[in-house]
Amino acid sequence: MDPDHHHPMPSQPPDHWQVLVLRPPPVFSVHEQYFSKFQILKAYESPLPTLDFLHSHAQSVKVLLCSGARPITADVIRSLPELQLVVSDATGVNHIDMAECRRRGIRVTNVGDVFSDDVADGAVGLLMDVMRRISGGDRFVRGGSWPDTGDCCYPLGSKLLDCEMSLYQHPLVFLISMDPDHHHPPPSQPPDLRQLLVLHPPPVFSVHEHFFSKFHILKAYESPLPTLDFLRAHAQSVKVLLCSGARPITADVIRSLPELQLVVSAATGVNHIDMAECRCRGIKVTNLGDVLSDDVADGAVGLLMDVMRRISGGDRFVRGGSWPPDAEAGGCYPLGSTVSIFLYIHIIVFL
Repeated sequence: MDPDHHHPMPSQPPDHWQVLVLRPPPVFSVHEQYFSKFQILKAYESPLPTLDFLHSHAQSVKVLLCSGARPITADVIRSLPELQLVVSDATGVNHIDMAECRRRGIRVTNVGDVFSDDVADGAVGLLMDVMRRISGGDRFVRGGSWPDTGDCCYPLGSKLLDCEMSLYQHPLVFLISMDPDHHHPPPSQPPDLRQLLVLHPPPVFSVHEHFFSKFHILKAYESPLPTLDFLRAHAQSVKVLLCSGARPITADVIRSLPELQLVVSAATGVNHIDMAECRCRGIKVTNLGDVLSDDVADGAVGLLMDVMRRISGGDRFVRGGSWPPDAEAGGCYPLGSTVSIFLYIHIIVFL
């Protein structure tokens, strides 16, 4: 800025530019400290109508900064005879009267990559929201479905990774006979395949089908036998039990497996396992180590972005039919970044 060509109001420091604001934007409360660098002309505090307020500053306004929340109509443009440039912080120009701008020779542009990080945040947040079903889980809990589902918990979303296996919230999986001397697969199976007994088909089957090709799958859910009878039929070969928190490992299940030596949990905690029966039998109980670390990290980051960018709130906003009459505020930004504003002489902010 050239101080020789800049004449601010006497009460303002020499480097303060005027910013005319028709309506207080949400960014004021988020980045209030940055607006101390400008002289704010608050049209929304003036008793004058909007167009009259524009006419009072018509000879000094050359640059107009706007967003998609308020249309830049021909009447607004005609009220600013010195207007030379319209800068939009929104995507597209549907909210700007382009015909009037062309007639006047007014240039129309945007604010460059000032919102690139926000768009990237939103895109990644929406991706994680869909893949990890965060908004769906939000509706699941808010709708009161949590206590009414019994032992059928809300399923986790899938992952965009070619990992070995991340088993979580599948009902029950038994890993059978790790000793090849005691393993007798059917003739159609290669002799080195390990048996895997599955009581109910978990969603992970379709996600990690390549992983399960390494095992001979014993599908208990296709058997006409009751669950406990099916377990007793394989009681002498089951030594390791892999389970999640979706179905409890009761004393009846453990007693049906006399050769059981190890219970491996894919869930956090052991509340779903009858620890008294395990101690009585000398059965060891452990977990899968860091097999779910990526899932927990995904969930934590997804929930953080969901809160900061208000993704679930926006989901409820749209599904509730509030989109047409209202205007949803965007999420806040957990960074101390500066505000990139294109200023020339005077700026009208339509937010």
